[in-house]
Amino acid sequence: MQVLTILPNFLTHRNYINTTEILKPIFDKISNGKRGTTIAAQPFYHASGLWILCYCLLFGHRSLVMKEFEPIKYLNIVEENKIETLSLNPLMIASIVEQIEIGKEKFNLSSVQTIISGGWMDPTNASEKLINYCSSLKNFVNSYGMTEIVLVSHMIPLGMDKTDKRITKSVGRLLPEFEYKIVDCLSNEDLVSSKNYSPGTKGELWLRSASIMHGYLNDSILNKKAIDSDGWFHTGDIVYEDHEGFFFVLDRISNLIIIDGHQEAILLLHPRVQEACVVGVKIRINGNFVDAPKAIVVLSKIDNKEETKETIALILKEILLFTNERLEHQQITGGIMFVDNLPKTPFGKIARGKVRGMLLKD
Repeated sequence: MQVLTILPNFLTHRNYINTTEILKPIFDKISNGKRGTTIAAQPFYHASGLWILCYCLLFGHRSLVMKEFEPIKYLNIVEENKIETLSLNPLMIASIVEQIEIGKEKFNLSSVQTIISGGWMDPTNASEKLINYCSSLKNFVNSYGMTEIVLVSHMIPLGMDKTDKRITKSVGRLLPEFEYKIVDCLSNEDLVSSKNYSPGTKGELWLRSASIMHGYLNDSILNKKAIDSDGWFHTGDIVYEDHEGFFFVLDRISNLIIIDGHQEAILLLHPRVQEACVVGVKIRINGNFVDAPKAIVVLSKIDNKEETKETIALILKEILLFTNERLEHQQITGGIMFVDNLPKTPFGKIARGKVRGMLLKD
């Protein structure tokens, strides 16, 4: 889930044992004392792909290994083997729903009781559609994690009401044996411990646990940035927590395309900014065209009130001032553009090429 997982992670036996102790009680409830069949359709070098094999070893399940994921074949395997638990990512879910909606073949998913999703954003609402297709579904377990922590640190609780939008929009609550901080991206101040903290405050997620890796293999410089002297792992993800302890991931500092700075991360800290994308544009200064950062922003709604042209202009000035005050270099000199939504990839990432296309049309 994090861009840094392309690097070799130094994971220990203790990391895996700790993760197993955290997750076993959850999967005990999912298995409910029965041996069944699962599908291993994700690469084994991904944390979620490896865990489905560990799950089988722990509970004596049979695992059907797919050489590569094919949605029609996958759906047929589920139906033929009456599989109860599925492990999927957002792209797989979108592909499955697409095949069901095409309608050339009918698939019986009545055996499915639990879906575990390893992605943290679903811009197409495919997860909600899949939930409706699985008539016997008891659990939709969205989660947050990465290889650096073996698997996950947050999960949606089992048995949560399927009509609660948080089961697909949130990554769930913090798991046992994990500590967390939400910190200011510039000062590294622990926002949760501050007097002014309130649910919904945005910042970078830091984690500490015996499940966290010892570092990146043979990269001491990166290790100092990723894990500090107190053992806190800096995830690089901007999050907020609601009043019931459910976490929402907004974007990744480490995966943002930012022009010489942290413009997007700073923009996301403003309470009226729901999503932000910064791209390079050409602006004219003294008769010459120069490169400049331009922000495309989705505003968060307040009590469903309609914004007037006057209030929009005030908000624009406020966000621009807020951002540029916190940036020493590469301020948002290309301006800010408000949009209703940002185009997304099936993985929930902002489709930056399409954003640039929006600017060309504008």
